[in-house]
Amino acid sequence: MIINKVIKICKKSGIVSMVTYNGYQWLGAYRAMYRLLGTAEFKDKNQFFATFDFDEKTKEKIHYFEHDIPPEAVDLDDTVEQETPLERTFYNLPYSEHDAIPYKTTAGEILFLSSEFVAPLSDCIEDVEFYERKTPENKSYIVAKIGYLLIAVIMPVDIITDKFLDELLDFRRRCSVTYNAIKEVSINDDI
Repeated sequence: MIINKVIKICKKSGIVSMVTYNGYQWLGAYRAMYRLLGTAEFKDKNQFFATFDFDEKTKEKIHYFEHDIPPEAVDLDDTVEQETPLERTFYNLPYSEHDAIPYKTTAGEILFLSSEFVAPLSDCIEDVEFYERKTPENKSYIVAKIGYLLIAVIMPVDIITDKFLDELLDFRRRCSVTYNAIKEVSINDDI
């Protein structure tokens, strides 16, 4: 994991959430949490800020939280019964400042991950598998694992709107028109 990319997410969101759970520290901000592996344990925010060179101006903008238990909505255990694999589709879609990466669920739905929250995993992405888990309220969230080791928890981004669906239908229609025109030219070339 590339911890500097996690720090970038924290600075951008203005939130640093440090969770200690089952002997591991998790660093998160707003919509994602990452297991800290191979780093020293952070005893407090001053040590954390010093380690990652937060200047005084940045520190003033950061809301730092420490927790001994994870948020109720997510499960930080490496394995849980209610976990299903996700299948990567091959199209990324522009979303805000980043791409939305679609994953198919076993129930036939699509969950989108922001490429911003996947970026910290880029050094090991070929070994990462993504799974869907559910909150107690039955909302989906995504976990990233290497083997059985949970390394990240990422909340999906909501990009599906009526406008989004209309634009996809229009895109599909235009692709069909183009495809049919190419086929027609190809048929005429064969004559």
